[in-house]
Amino acid sequence: MYDAVMGFVYAVDWTDPFIIGIVVAIATMYAVVFATRKHVDAQIALLAVVCAVAYAAPHASRALGPHWQQLARQDYFDKHGYFGSMMVSLPLMLLALIQMGMAFCSASTLLVQYKRKQLRVEGRAAAKEGPGSTSEPKEAGKQAREAVGQTPRARDASKPKAD
Repeated sequence: MYDAVMGFVYAVDWTDPFIIGIVVAIATMYAVVFATRKHVDAQIALLAVVCAVAYAAPHASRALGPHWQQLARQDYFDKHGYFGSMMVSLPLMLLALIQMGMAFCSASTLLVQYKRKQLRVEGRAAAKEGPGSTSEPKEAGKQAREAVGQTPRARDASKPKAD
C-alpha cells in the first residue's frame, strides 16, 4: 500500500498548474465547509455539491483525456478515471465524511439542549402544581407510554415467567 501511494506521489508533477488548481480548489472547499459549519442550510448545499463533484470526477477525467495537452504537462487522464478518483473524489469523500460527523455532533448537541429545556419546563410545571401533585408533562409522558404499550403493567405481562 505504501509503495502504491508513494508511486502515485512521485508520478505526479506537483508544480503543474493543473494539479495546483485541483489542490487549491479542494483546499477552498475544505475552508468553506469549516467556515460554514454552524449554518445547516449551507452545509446541506455544500454536501450536495461535494458529492456531485466527487461523482463526476472520474467521468470528467475520461472526457478530458483526449485534450490533456491543453490542460496539463503530463497525461494524467486514464480511461478508468483513476486519476480523477485519487485527486478529486477521495479528498472530497473524506470531506463529506467530515461533514456527516459535524452534522452528527450538531444533532447530538441539539438533542441535549432540547432535553434540558424539556426538563426545565417539567420542573417549573411541577413546582407550580405543588408537592405531591401530578404535573401535566408527566401525565403526557404516561399517556405516550400507554399508547405504545410501555406501561409498567404491560412490560411485566410481556416478560416470560420463570418456573
